[in-house]
Amino acid sequence: ATPQLVYASRVDDGICDCCDGSDEAGLSARQGGRACANRCAEEGAKDQQERADRIENLKVGLQKKAEIIATAEVDKNTWTGELARLKEELPGLESALEEAKSAEATKTATDCAPCQAEVESLKTKVASLEKEVASLKAKLQAGGGDGSEDDTPKPAGEKKVVSEYAKWMEGAGSTPGAIDG
Repeated sequence: ATPQLVYASRVDDGICDCCDGSDEAGLSARQGGRACANRCAEEGAKDQQERADRIENLKVGLQKKAEIIATAEVDKNTWTGELARLKEELPGLESALEEAKSAEATKTATDCAPCQAEVESLKTKVASLEKEVASLKAKLQAGGGDGSEDDTPKPAGEKKVVSEYAKWMEGAGSTPGAIDG
């Protein structure tokens, strides 16, 4: 059993603190009562089993640790080789990328040439239409109007649309408790 410290106040107090009962030997001798049973063999076997279980768990843990370390070393070597291979491939891939970019730029330039011509023709059309609009505005102003839409006559059949809320609010001033505005 595991040795332990027993305070003097607990010796001969009627409670067996030691596994062999030696702390209560004086009390049992004086009173002629029962002596404490010797449980040292039982406690020792229990402690020994606990230690054996702990040692077995540690052995299993160390074995798993060794397996993980071996796997990590294999993975490291594999990844190092793959990294070296990729570093060797990198310059070739970078040059292929540059070639693809230049080919794309050339293709874009050749594809955009007709578009540029069309854009220029559309810009000239827009400019001519803007001039035409300006001349029409000038003619309108010379004809007596200022060109604003407020002077345009409204169709005869068109009525002013008033919402239900506006109609309701018109009568709200006459209700008791209404706020004067």
